[in-house]
Amino acid sequence: QVTDKALPTVGPVEAGKGPKVTIPKSDPPGDLRAEVLIEGTGPVTTKNDTVLVKYKGINWRDGKEFDTTWDDSSLAPFPLNTTDGMKGFFQSLQGKKIGSRVLLVIPPEDGYGKDGNPQAGIKGTDTTVFVVDILGTSPK
Repeated sequence: QVTDKALPTVGPVEAGKGPKVTIPKSDPPGDLRAEVLIEGTGPVTTKNDTVLVKYKGINWRDGKEFDTTWDDSSLAPFPLNTTDGMKGFFQSLQGKKIGSRVLLVIPPEDGYGKDGNPQAGIKGTDTTVFVVDILGTSPK
């Protein structure tokens, strides 16, 4: 469970919806945060892994979910050595054990950058929040 009161709280997983995430009324932290909520028992991920995850993305500013993989049975693959796009997302999942649930709070410069992600309603100044379950790695 999250111990830092300045970070969002994460509740239990709701069937087909993923974990409930509550954004605090305060301003987001200015730095990248990665809190392990549940530590897995599998091997530790490296920058050379492609992880298979379930995730939910929320905009800190309005608390709105903008992306999720919890509503289907597939796992999303992410190569952790990429430098395109959400570098904070990829960096934060390195060095975590398979089976872990991780809360990521990603400031704009480590996330979507100054252009944001207009189709997801994310401005260039928005901090994004992800809850990620690391469920495995792709074969090399």
